[in-house]
Amino acid sequence: MELTTLCREQRKRKKLEHKEKLASQGYVPKRLKLEKITNKHNFEKLIHVTIDCAFDHLMSNKDIKKLGKQIAWCYKENRRSRQPVQVSIKFSKASNLC
Repeated sequence: MELTTLCREQRKRKKLEHKEKLASQGYVPKRLKLEKITNKHNFEKLIHVTIDCAFDHLMSNKDIKKLGKQIAWCYKENRRSRQPVQVSIKFSKASNLC
């Protein structure tokens, strides 16, 4: 019983040491806890980015697919960022993307 508790504590300690080592080397975890927008003050201090997709009628289907991949990539990178921005996407009413 004591042996398993000792092993468990050693694993926890090694895991913590490993995390500290990675943090000292500048490693950024895949999923960071994002700063929540809880009130007006917090909302106003963030940077806002709007992606306007109202010109989709001028794009081919291939271009629209590429745009979707680019937006997904931007969203992923924003989630991993240490200072995420507020992102919104604007579509026209007659959009093909919806």
